[in-house]
Amino acid sequence: MARGEIAAFGFWSAWTVVCNEATLISGGRIARVDILKKHGTTFELIEVKAKSVDTSTGLNPFRGKTGGINPKWAPYLEDVAFQFSVLRQLFPEAEIIPYPKRPLEWSPIACSAHRPVF
Repeated sequence: MARGEIAAFGFWSAWTVVCNEATLISGGRIARVDILKKHGTTFELIEVKAKSVDTSTGLNPFRGKTGGINPKWAPYLEDVAFQFSVLRQLFPEAEIIPYPKRPLEWSPIACSAHRPVF
């Protein structure tokens, strides 16, 4: 991260920011995040999916019966992992919390017409 970017992150670290369809660019890699929330130095990387995620059973919904990654979730998890890695490269000291959301689990968030680039 360049000196100016570090200074800007320090300035913005006290703010809470929500970006819809945030674009992350680092090291020649580009990732688009559905919703990126920043509270202080913590980022919430939220991936909105129409599929439901049932966590009421206490079982990991992303694991199959044998403990491996459930094939229907593999592309989605790879996408989140890639987004996480690009965000980690941009902000190595930040806490990053990735998680899925169904569209009905969140209310509309006001956003600007511009897609922020971090």
